[in-house]
Amino acid sequence: METKNYKTSIKKRIWRHSPKGYKSHRISNWKNNYNIFGDLEIFYEIWLDAEKCDVCNCYLNPIYNRQKTFNSRALDHCPKCLIPKGILCKFCNIGKKLKCPCCNEYN
Repeated sequence: METKNYKTSIKKRIWRHSPKGYKSHRISNWKNNYNIFGDLEIFYEIWLDAEKCDVCNCYLNPIYNRQKTFNSRALDHCPKCLIPKGILCKFCNIGKKLKCPCCNEYN
């Protein structure tokens, strides 16, 4: 019984580290944990292609770098309207905020 579960978990880990699995995981994380809505396929492509933070213009870590640092990528979103606002580094996502185009507020 343990070997079957072990083999399944290895398959899931291998799939999750593939580009298709990583994309699926990231989009479902945005939907389920942050309730972000909209065309998340397009936002994922923008997030994937982003090289610099929208606020401080620092270079962002490569996409598959699992280590969380101050310049890891983050999709900034408005907590009121739940729409994405931009691609930021973790430092700016926590400290500095972008103005929401719908609410016209800094959240």
